[in-house]
Amino acid sequence: MTLNSGVDAIHLAVDIGGTKTIIALAHHKKIIATKQIPTSSGGFDEFQRDFYLAFTTLCTESNIQASSIASAVVAAPGLLDLKTGVILRAINLDWNSVRIVEHFRALLGIERIQLASDKSCAALAEFSTRNGKHKSLLYFTASTGISCALVIEGKVWGGSNNFAGEIGQTIIEGNEIDRTKTLERAASGGAIFRDWGRSAADLEIEADEGNAESRNILVEAGKTLGLAIFNQMQILDCDVCVVGGGLALGSDIYFQAVTKTLESAESSSVQRRYFVERSVLGSDAVILGAVALANSHEGSYHA
Repeated sequence: MTLNSGVDAIHLAVDIGGTKTIIALAHHKKIIATKQIPTSSGGFDEFQRDFYLAFTTLCTESNIQASSIASAVVAAPGLLDLKTGVILRAINLDWNSVRIVEHFRALLGIERIQLASDKSCAALAEFSTRNGKHKSLLYFTASTGISCALVIEGKVWGGSNNFAGEIGQTIIEGNEIDRTKTLERAASGGAIFRDWGRSAADLEIEADEGNAESRNILVEAGKTLGLAIFNQMQILDCDVCVVGGGLALGSDIYFQAVTKTLESAESSSVQRRYFVERSVLGSDAVILGAVALANSHEGSYHA
């Protein structure tokens, strides 16, 4: 398929995750081809090499010429400078000051490239799929890391520097700024693997087989995330909190601990409930949000 620029153009969307990267080609907001690769742990240069191979293979397999791609959105985690297209810091990738828009523009030959927050893409996709049911939506992702995004009447509130939502870096223990005592260090998939040497998926299997220790690890991590959601809901008073990410979606034990923690906080005296839902889009939330953004004529593209 070879399409011209404009309304019939092909758009590229990329979801860079802590463990996997999804590459999608879309036409009229519909995904027509995807490829998933492991996110390289060997630094950005190695990632870029792996990405380019996967991208060119996807184009060849889909019979699409790269020159047909009119624009791209790259959804990434961490602290981002959206105006300059720079990943300032992505802790779980160990990337710092990566000028990803500049690199991808040179690598792919696509002029219109926009850097976007992965959590914002997911939050907007979840908001949109609910068709106006809620005015405000708080989205939490619990995967290799933890972050959140707030959508109010269809728009993400990013804060004065677009750094809002880095809930994983909040301190949850002690009275000092101790980066070893953050929410992410206590309740994420990365923390579970680091502390226990097994993935959450492995622990889930062990728990289902009757291993009490494995169950308790997942429960305690889920309760910690539940408390973080409770705190945010106390401040923001959103209509609903949606929880996504590989850990929350892949572990029933973890997610049930989240919901039970919030249920314990509900108060009949003030008629307050904490509505929390699992993501309906699952692992596709980020890429679907990026596709929608890539197809939008409202987005601005930065160098």
